[in-house]
Amino acid sequence: MPEIIDGAGNLKPFYTVDILKKSGFDIILCSSSRSHGDAVFAGRQDVHAPNIIGAAKKTVEEGLLGTCVTSWAVRVHNHETQQPWLYLAPLTIKNHTLSSDQLYALCSEYFFGVKNKEIFDAFSLIGFPFPFADQLSTGIMWTGMKDSKPVPKNYLTDLMNKWKSGNGTQWKENKKIIQEASGKINLGINLLNVFMLKATNGFEILNAWSIAGYHQYWRAVIANKIVLREQGKCSSINERIITLLGLLETDYLNWASSWMTPCSAKQNTGLIFDAFTDYFSSKN
Repeated sequence: MPEIIDGAGNLKPFYTVDILKKSGFDIILCSSSRSHGDAVFAGRQDVHAPNIIGAAKKTVEEGLLGTCVTSWAVRVHNHETQQPWLYLAPLTIKNHTLSSDQLYALCSEYFFGVKNKEIFDAFSLIGFPFPFADQLSTGIMWTGMKDSKPVPKNYLTDLMNKWKSGNGTQWKENKKIIQEASGKINLGINLLNVFMLKATNGFEILNAWSIAGYHQYWRAVIANKIVLREQGKCSSINERIITLLGLLETDYLNWASSWMTPCSAKQNTGLIFDAFTDYFSSKN
C-alpha cells in the first residue's frame, strides 16, 4: 500500500490520514502531549513537540478538518509542563512552512518573551525517561491497565528479577540508561536556570519545569542507589534513603495538590513513591 510505505521502504508518518482520505472520510488528526513512555514527572519534548507539529502541518497540507492534541491523564505530569507543546498546534497551522526550530523560537517568544529555542532543549533533557521514573517501573499503570491499584510488596525486586532473567540484557540496558539520566537532567536544569534569567513571562511554566527537574534528578539519584544496592554496595545507607524518599514524597504531594483533587494527589503520590520505600525497607 503506497500510503503506508515510501519508495525507500520507510513507514510514512500519519499514513492513516492518506488511507482514510482515499476512502472518502473527513478527518481530524490527533497528536499527543502525554503518552506511554513518558517519565512520571515530565514528558518527552523529542516525542511530543515533533508529533504535534507534524500533525498540524499534515492538517494544513491535506486540508483536513482539524487537529486535536490529546493528553492522556493516566500519565501524571501537569498542564503547565505541556502548555508550550499544546500551543505548537495552532502556531504551526498559522505558520506551517516554518521549520521546527523556527516554530520553537516563536513559541518561546509567545510564552517567555525570548525568541530562541533553547528552552525546548532544556525540556528535552529534563524530561529524559529512565527506569524507576516511568510507568510500569513505578506504581503508575504497573498492571498495564488504568486501574491505579497500589503496587504489591516487593514489586521492584520482582520487576528487576524479570529484567535479570535469561541473559540479563534488559537489566544491563536499563542500568546504562540510569547511569546517563542524572547527567542529562542536570544539564537540562542548568539550561533552564540560565533561561529563567532571560525570560520576561511564563514563570508558572518555568517553575513547573523546575519542580519537575528537581524530582527527575532526585529520582535518578535513587535509581542509581537501587543499582548499587543490587550490586551489594548500598545496604548501609537504606535508612537515609528512606528519609529522603519521605521528604520527596511530601514535596511531590504538595505540588500535586495544586492541580489534582486531594484524593488523586494522595493516590498518585503513593503510586510514585510507595514501591521505593518498600524496596529500601526490605532486607536484601
